Amino acid sequence: MENEKLSKAEQARINGAKSTGPKTPEGLQRCRQASIKHGMWVAHISTFPHEEQLAYAAILTSANDQFRPRNCVESAVVGLLVDALWRATRLGALADDDIEREMWVIKNQSNVEHDVDELHLLAEQSSKSVPKLEARARHYTREITRHLDLLKKLQNWPVSVEASQVLNDINEIRT
Repeated sequence: MENEKLSKAEQARINGAKSTGPKTPEGLQRCRQASIKHGMWVAHISTFPHEEQLAYAAILTSANDQFRPRNCVESAVVGLLVDALWRATRLGALADDDIEREMWVIKNQSNVEHDVDELHLLAEQSSKSVPKLEARARHYTREITRHLDLLKKLQNWPVSVEASQVLNDINEIRT
């Protein structure tokens, strides 16, 4: 009976019973923070402590000024649009940093003198993370386009008098 091969489902149940996850408060906190190492997979976007929070707020304000959302749905779409923009920008900066790091490594490990363009190309080719970062940035670029299209469609719909009055009341309370 021991030689009998288990089904994938049975083996998964056995393996799942072995894993109980972190137990200490430190381990639990580390697991909660795992997705925000670089911000690529974080569920709720905001700024990290080392990022410019005022820059994010300025982009959000600028987007609200440009698109002038008339209700909470349009405001939410503008928020999603800014989040996708922020993530794409963050990923671009991470890719640039990785290329700079790879260029430094190649420059210091090679006896051959490379011009800047050649060094940049070699660094891009040797980087393991740049293709992943660029693929994820393309995802956010498509997401930006989808949000813009949705916002355009929403803004073509008429807004009821009650909804616009509620929005005006909220804006008055804010100021």
